[in-house]
Amino acid sequence: MSVTRESVLDLVRAIPDDKLESAYDFLAYLYYANPASEEDLKAEDEKWDRLFASNPEALERLAREAHEDYLAGRTTGIDDSGDELKPAP
Repeated sequence: MSVTRESVLDLVRAIPDDKLESAYDFLAYLYYANPASEEDLKAEDEKWDRLFASNPEALERLAREAHEDYLAGRTTGIDDSGDELKPAP
C-alpha cells in the first residue's frame, strides 16, 4: 500500500470530533519526536557558537538570569532517568 499525504488527510477528516484532540496529540508527537540528523545538530551547535562568539556578554547574561530564576524558586528539577528529559516530580 502506498501512503500519500491525501490518504492520511482523508483519515484525519473521518475522525469523529470527540477523537480530534487525541489525533492532534499523536500527530504532534510524530512531528516533534522526529530526531534531528547529525548535520542538523552540528549546524545548530555552530549557530550557537557564532552567536556567543559575536556577543560574549549574552552567555553571561543568560547564566545570570538562570541563576536568579533558580534562587527565586522559578525553576524545576529535571528527571533524566528515562529516555526523555521531563520535569522532576
